[in-house]
Amino acid sequence: MEYEYPHKIESLFDEATETWSDIYAAKNLKGQVVQIAIPREEQEPEQIAKAFLRKGVSLPSKDVRRGPIAAAAQVQAPIAHRAARAGWHPDGRAFVSFLHVSRSSRQKHVIRPPEAALTGGASELRIQGDLKGWQSFARLAKHSSAMFATLSAVFAAPLLTLVKRPPFALILVGPSRCGKSSAQLLAGSAMGFSREEQLPNMNATSAGLQAMAVAFNDHALLINEVGTAAGSKKSVYDTLRNTTYALSNGQDITRHPTWLGASTLGGATYSSIQVFSSEISPDEWAARNNDSRDPGEQARLISLPVLLNGQDSIFDLPPGDKTGEELKQWCKEQFGTIRQNVAEHRGTAFTTYTDYLISNRKQCVKAARGHVRRFERKFDATGRSAIERDIIGKFAVLYAGAVIAIEAEVLPYKPKRALSLIITACTAALGSVPDPKARLSENVKKLKRFLESPSIIDADACSKKQMKLISQSDGFYTKSEDITRYTVRAELFTGIFKTALDVRTVLEWLHSEGFLETTKQPDARKSNSWAQSQARWPDRSRPRSIVLQLPRGLVSLDII
Repeated sequence: MEYEYPHKIESLFDEATETWSDIYAAKNLKGQVVQIAIPREEQEPEQIAKAFLRKGVSLPSKDVRRGPIAAAAQVQAPIAHRAARAGWHPDGRAFVSFLHVSRSSRQKHVIRPPEAALTGGASELRIQGDLKGWQSFARLAKHSSAMFATLSAVFAAPLLTLVKRPPFALILVGPSRCGKSSAQLLAGSAMGFSREEQLPNMNATSAGLQAMAVAFNDHALLINEVGTAAGSKKSVYDTLRNTTYALSNGQDITRHPTWLGASTLGGATYSSIQVFSSEISPDEWAARNNDSRDPGEQARLISLPVLLNGQDSIFDLPPGDKTGEELKQWCKEQFGTIRQNVAEHRGTAFTTYTDYLISNRKQCVKAARGHVRRFERKFDATGRSAIERDIIGKFAVLYAGAVIAIEAEVLPYKPKRALSLIITACTAALGSVPDPKARLSENVKKLKRFLESPSIIDADACSKKQMKLISQSDGFYTKSEDITRYTVRAELFTGIFKTALDVRTVLEWLHSEGFLETTKQPDARKSNSWAQSQARWPDRSRPRSIVLQLPRGLVSLDII
């Protein structure tokens, strides 16, 4: 029988653990090449032999195999380094991705991707097909501002480190089956994903999501469907908020030293652009939880509506000759095109792009900064809030990523088209930033319309018989000098507004204006019991009520 002895092909230095091992190779019983890393301190011939026997490699008896394997262990093989993690290599001369390392000619050693990279769906990544094949369906993003912004995130993520911009997240917002997942899948195919199921999702612990962010350092992290987060629907916002702050902070948690990998991943910094998808906006998730988002969170997690220009799908810029059923069929066909082609052509776009970045790093840094400034100048900063300026700056990075990918001949677009698409997406994102004052004003108007309705009885004008029936009404009012006193059932008052947060916001405003009759102060709890009283109704009952004292009647509610 003819044997193939293991032979040393590489000496590997692991930058994460700062340890050495030798890589040996041999063919197994199926004729497949098996590679095994053997620690330098465990290279007795019999230790090497046992490792390969376990992998199905045929070897002769101990006495026969000892000499050839010992000789193989003495060979001086080429040196390679295994990167500590994905992203920019510390010396700036290489960009490490999951299946490919883009390396400068000045980089002394071959660099291998890190073992820890296979996290959060990265094990599903493949490089298949060719760039032209990928470009043939990537062109579809010209019909969708949100889809193009999502695709641009893949090419913008490596630029964050170069232009010294912080990590951030987009969240694609739109109803089910409108194309959000297709946008993420198209972007994912540039990196090497081929199915929606392969994308990371929110069904993970906070520590797990941070581990994904570390693994996807300097990469886009596409997280499908926020609604899959563990816990009740009401608590989704807590998970989303915590995840947003954790990922945008760019700092992994510090782990106990006994945790495997604590020395290399715990406390690691990272940079990425996350792209979530959700059927409702982050602000709506917050409102369901009787909460609101603070400005810092709004700038970190940017809501991007996908239904624009009155369209029913993510394609807000379809061909002009498509309408009605013909348009629906066209959209369906485009989604099908994406899903049918991603498995055949994937991964080549991002590897070609990172090769370009490495070969032209200095020029790309200068160009990226120029593209960012150019985009920011397209928006007049006068009168804009800090949040709005921050959002514009982040879309500017997306634009820079898109244009450099065009210059690298990866994205099949013209810079002018890219600018138009990103401006449209940025404008939609700016339009989704909530205006608390406008929302409060609208809710106070709702309250006024309710108090004006026939269901609120004028108790002063009631007969004794009518007074007995007042217990069946939603509320009543009485006038005394210049003050009109409105009493409304607490549960019905709550029903006037869309969310519990709206109720609380209105009550707090009424209290601050001195219109709410209560002896208590708003508390930190989410209950509104502090605003309720057990006022006596004309029928002598005392249901839980909201009592308002309006000095000028309903005109008092017009001041907001």
